Amino acid sequence: MSDPHPFPRPDYIAPPNRSAEFARLLFQLTPRVFVTPALIGLNVLVFVAMVISGVSLTSPAIADLIRWGADFGPKTLTGEWWRLLTSTFIHIGIIHLLFNMWALNAAGPLVERMVGNVGFLLMYLTAGLCGSVVSLFWNPMIVSAGASGAIFGIFGCLLGLVGRGKGSIPTEILTQLRSSGLSFLFINLVLGVMVPNINMAAHLGGLAGGFLCGLVLSQKYTTALRAGRPLRNLLVALLGIALVTGGSFGAYHWQIGLVNVEQELERLGEVEASAIGEYNSALEKAGKGELSDKSFADLVERDVLPPWRAARERLAALNRVPPALQQGVDSRLEYMALRQEAWELFAQGIRERDRKKVEEANQKNQNADAMARQMSKGKQK
Repeated sequence: MSDPHPFPRPDYIAPPNRSAEFARLLFQLTPRVFVTPALIGLNVLVFVAMVISGVSLTSPAIADLIRWGADFGPKTLTGEWWRLLTSTFIHIGIIHLLFNMWALNAAGPLVERMVGNVGFLLMYLTAGLCGSVVSLFWNPMIVSAGASGAIFGIFGCLLGLVGRGKGSIPTEILTQLRSSGLSFLFINLVLGVMVPNINMAAHLGGLAGGFLCGLVLSQKYTTALRAGRPLRNLLVALLGIALVTGGSFGAYHWQIGLVNVEQELERLGEVEASAIGEYNSALEKAGKGELSDKSFADLVERDVLPPWRAARERLAALNRVPPALQQGVDSRLEYMALRQEAWELFAQGIRERDRKKVEEANQKNQNADAMARQMSKGKQK
C-alpha cells in the first residue's frame, strides 16, 4: 500500500543549520573584512622599515625601539604621548611579530564581521591604547612594544559579545567561541607568569578595554543590527577617549615622581651645557691672557656656580623618586658635588695663587669628566 502522505512528516524535516545561517548573517552584515589585513600589513610594513634602517631582525636594541616609538615612561609621561599608539605597531623581533600577526589573523576576521569594520577598528585602537596606559601605571620603566595588548582586546571583545549574545548566537558557536577565547587567554596568562619580560600589564589592559568595547558593541544578531552600528560605534569612540584620557591623566599623577625626575634631569642638562661652556670659554681666554686671574675667579663665582648649586639643590629636594631611578639620581648628585667642588677650589686657588689647590681642582674636574662619561655610557645602554 502506498503512503497516503506524499510529503515528509514534520518530524522528518531536517532541522535548520543554525551555524550556517549565523555565518550567512554575518556575511550580510559585514560583507568585506579589510581592517584586519590592513592592520597586519601596517605592522609588517613598520617592521620591514625598522630592519631596513638597521634594526636587528631578531633582537632589536632598546635604544632602537625607543627611537621608533616604543612606550617608555620617561619619554611618554613627559610629553611624548603619541608613544601610547605607535608602540602598538612596533615589534621586538621577527618571532614577536609573527606570533602576534598569527593571533590577529586567527581572531580578527570573525570579530570584525561581528562588530563591523568601523567598530572593530575603534575597538582595536582602544584596546591597544588601554594596554599602553596600564603599562605606564604598572611599570613605566620597561620599554613596551607590540600589538599584544590590542590582540588581547580582540579576545576581550569576543568575550563581551558572547556574554551579551545569548539567544542570537547559536549555542554551538557560543560554546566554541567561549572555549577558544578562554583557552587563548589562559595560555597567554600562564606564559606571562612563567616567561620573563612579557608585559602582562599591557595584556590585561588591552583585555579589559576590549571587553568593555564588546559590551557596548553587542547587539542581537539580526538583519536590523546594521542600523544600530553607527550609534554604538560613536559610544565606543567616546568610551575609548574617556578611558585613554582618564587613564593617561591618572598615570601622569601616579608616576609624578618619575615625571619630576625626568624634567629636572632635562633642565639640568641645559644648566650643565651652559656652565661647562662658560667655564671652558673663560679658561681659554685666561690662557691667552685676555682674562685676569681675578676676573676669571669672579666669572666662575658669579655666572657658573650659582645656577649649578641651584640645580643640584632642586635635584636633591625631589621626593617620590622611583626606586629604579634612585641610583641614577644619587650618581648625578655625586657628580654635581664633585664638579662644584672643583670649580670652587679652582676659583679659590687662582685668587690665592695657590698652585696646589689649582692642581687639586684640575684633578677633581678630570674625575668629574670621567663620571660624566660613565653616566652617559650607562644611559646609552
